[in-house]
Amino acid sequence: MASGAPAVSWFVVSMNQFAWLSVQPAVFLSSPEVTRSFCGQCGTQLAYMHDDAPRTIELTTASLDNPSVFKPTKEIWLSEKLSWVATNPSLDHYSRDSQTGSPDVA
Repeated sequence: MASGAPAVSWFVVSMNQFAWLSVQPAVFLSSPEVTRSFCGQCGTQLAYMHDDAPRTIELTTASLDNPSVFKPTKEIWLSEKLSWVATNPSLDHYSRDSQTGSPDVA
């Protein structure tokens, strides 16, 4: 677990619509195909990039100045969810990532 939290909100942006505006974050190759970016001063996780999706970057919603703008649209990786964490019944649910199939049936 990269965050130390029971859940993390992410949103995906096309790389051609994205740029770091000030200090470049520190980067860490967390596995052969995954690069994670984080604040070099405080260690806050900021971004996730996977070699399978070189045209996109996933950003942590909570690192934004106004995170409430990006409301959840689905819940993924529920196979890893802690038993006491509630899910939102109005969202689509996926046992793993949402790229590999249709939502799980509750």
